[in-house]
Amino acid sequence: MAMLTSVEEMIARFGIPDEDTTLVKLVYSLEAATARLESELRTEFAYATGLVDRFKTPTPGSASSDASGRLFLKLSRGFVKGGSVVVRASYDLDLLEDAPAITGKYVEPFLEKGLVKISPKFTEDYVLSVYRGMPVRSMYYLYVEYDAGLQLIADQYGSVYQGVPGWLKELAMQLSYMLHKQSLDCDSSKGKAGVSGNSWSPFSCLLQSHVRYLPYAVSPL
Repeated sequence: MAMLTSVEEMIARFGIPDEDTTLVKLVYSLEAATARLESELRTEFAYATGLVDRFKTPTPGSASSDASGRLFLKLSRGFVKGGSVVVRASYDLDLLEDAPAITGKYVEPFLEKGLVKISPKFTEDYVLSVYRGMPVRSMYYLYVEYDAGLQLIADQYGSVYQGVPGWLKELAMQLSYMLHKQSLDCDSSKGKAGVSGNSWSPFSCLLQSHVRYLPYAVSPL
């Protein structure tokens, strides 16, 4: 498991002693924090290319669509790379992968949270145009291809993600330090009181503001 911040940054931030036994525990805490944050944010952090999600969605304007015409897709991954999102649409799932790409003016990605907003105009300009003369079906399919995740570099303690957003690094540092304190057998003299026992509340607030959740977003098939 990789780390979202380096051992050196943790030592500098919290005054953790540079001792072999302590540093081993710190690395475990950093890796545990990564796993916990992946679970809480509902995404993997590892970089990957050519990811594909398929969606079955109501046709905006049909009886089963949202009254506002809004359509949000929740991708399987967050931390999407800008410029990598390609969206295709078809009434036929078997033809979806070869369907023409939807132009950018109909697609608005929210990269960190891994959400894609499809403009209501998409149905009027694309779906109804392509399938003009055919009955409007209540559902159609969307295919989204994208790259996502954070790059890794290796250091003497393991692998560290690069380009980590400031809020995520702060979460990782706070959580790692709390886990590290729990793992120590001695008192708090092992390090400065950089994070108190009362710090879980602000940690939770920061975390909740970045959770990948949108109640009306469509999830992949």
